[in-house]
Amino acid sequence: MNSGKPRIAFIIQRYGEELTGGSESMCRQVAERLAAHYAVDVLTSCATDHLSWKNVLSPGLQELNGVTVRRFRTEEERNLVEFHKIYDRIFLTQLSAAEEEHMVRLQGPYTPDLVHYVRDHQQDYEAFIVFTYLYYTAVQTLPLLKSRAIFVPTVHDETSLYLHILDDLFRTTPHLLFNTEEEHFLAQRRFNLPSSVGRVAGIGVEEPQPGEPDGLWEKLRQRLQDKQVLTFVGRVENAKGCDQLVDFFSRFVEAEQRKDVILLLLGRRTLPLQPHAQILSPGYVSDYVKYQALSVTDVGIAPSPFESLCMAALETWMHRQPMLVNGNSPVLVSQCLRSNGGLWYSNYGEFREALNMLLSDRDMRATLGRQGRLYVESNYRWDLVEQTYRDVISQIAKPRRTQLS
Repeated sequence: MNSGKPRIAFIIQRYGEELTGGSESMCRQVAERLAAHYAVDVLTSCATDHLSWKNVLSPGLQELNGVTVRRFRTEEERNLVEFHKIYDRIFLTQLSAAEEEHMVRLQGPYTPDLVHYVRDHQQDYEAFIVFTYLYYTAVQTLPLLKSRAIFVPTVHDETSLYLHILDDLFRTTPHLLFNTEEEHFLAQRRFNLPSSVGRVAGIGVEEPQPGEPDGLWEKLRQRLQDKQVLTFVGRVENAKGCDQLVDFFSRFVEAEQRKDVILLLLGRRTLPLQPHAQILSPGYVSDYVKYQALSVTDVGIAPSPFESLCMAALETWMHRQPMLVNGNSPVLVSQCLRSNGGLWYSNYGEFREALNMLLSDRDMRATLGRQGRLYVESNYRWDLVEQTYRDVISQIAKPRRTQLS
């Protein structure tokens, strides 16, 4: 199964081809890339839904695109009512250590067998790459691994980042990889880390490929014909700012009397939506539909105030389309500034003015889209990303091999 290559393991809360979460997608892409150099295992849950953590996939081993996926059952589905009773308190008061541990267990996915596996099989792997800071899988395994782990926390400035249970995770895990300079700076400031700790790895972005034709696109194409298209890619939920986006867009088309504009929401939806003739939400779509939709998009939209890296923005820029982003996200604003590829807003008035400007000026859209594409091509190269991960894996593996010899 490992073909004699050095063996490494990824630890991630969910894993699979049809998952739209940013960190899950990033983990899968990095794992598949590193499979050319290592025997890669992924240690993860059997869940596909990050809200309930219901066991959907079978436990045990699965081969997926050259990677061995080892799935562990979630022992408890998440009780959202109980979770929010304790989670909502972090906005008002400091939880006790026991309460923070209980919150992380409720956050899930609660997979004690995965933790036991890591504890018992540490010596089977050269290194572990652990994704996403707040989930049970990371909080429970990092203290076991310490210097043998590469931690990819994907942090953004939210209240849960200030839980005390996280302090030792960041301060005792020396190998930290970040998506952007802004994320790196945030972690240094929050955890008082030396400037020498951590580096930016980011992710690579390839030339978009259309994929296999999908009948859904023809239905969507007819609805989008002769319209200007504002496209969001990702989970359609409050946490991604989609509730505000829908509100701002509905106000915009009514106030501006714009019957010619469509908001296209591509991704699994948990946000309830009132029927609206100019808002399309087809759910999870194939790569083919996403490719075709981004090809006819006039403006990409990233409404989340919380981002460590916005893959949707990078994909949109690769299609030479401009971005309109939430100005309350330092990462998104910095990406627009560095790329000269988009505008941002912090309230409805700014949203209205920026969207009117973009929709009315074809030359501006073309210029911003072209500059965005050049930015991605220059800064998000897989060869650089792979080398960064391999360098850190070598730092971990070298002293271990010395000890074993």
